[in-house]
Amino acid sequence: MLALLPRPAILAHRGASAYAPENTLAAFERALALGVDGVELDVRFSSDGHAMVMHDRLVDRTTNGKGPIDHQPARDLRALDAGAHFAPGFAGERIPFLAEVLDLMKSKGEVQVELKGLTPGLPEEVVRLIEERDMIDQAVVTSFVHTLVRAVREQLIPPSQAADLERLMRALLPSEDESRLAVSRVEEARAGA
Repeated sequence: MLALLPRPAILAHRGASAYAPENTLAAFERALALGVDGVELDVRFSSDGHAMVMHDRLVDRTTNGKGPIDHQPARDLRALDAGAHFAPGFAGERIPFLAEVLDLMKSKGEVQVELKGLTPGLPEEVVRLIEERDMIDQAVVTSFVHTLVRAVREQLIPPSQAADLERLMRALLPSEDESRLAVSRVEEARAGA
């Protein structure tokens, strides 16, 4: 049975971050060279509304800069060194724009974009950049913030289809009564064991 299942996709978290500074073009290029199926990255807005690839809100850990990424314009962020902290050979590596990483990954593998922060407009900008490059089938947008995921969904799914999708999800998900029954059966099985 397991032989019929496709193999799991191998994604490089923040690029090949064991071999190059995380969330940099060098890390994504190295991931591709290693033969991964795709990459995962994190996106935040600069103060002037550019989608920048950066995990932390503060640039301190991964660059020679200080302070919140969303308080600095892209021009200043691009001047920071995002590589020297990792190894001297990566000195001069820059914080990439999301557009640069998408251009690198076009037709080369899956791109999982995790939205970070609560900056208004980020989901819309990420979808715009993905659509502009015709990469909808190659991209997955995620976030731990449900309002950001909802904004992506609302942008990608026309209102006429959204209602159908909601009905389908309700049909597939167990009702509250079914969930309670399943939990009680598990508890009974544990008590009897």
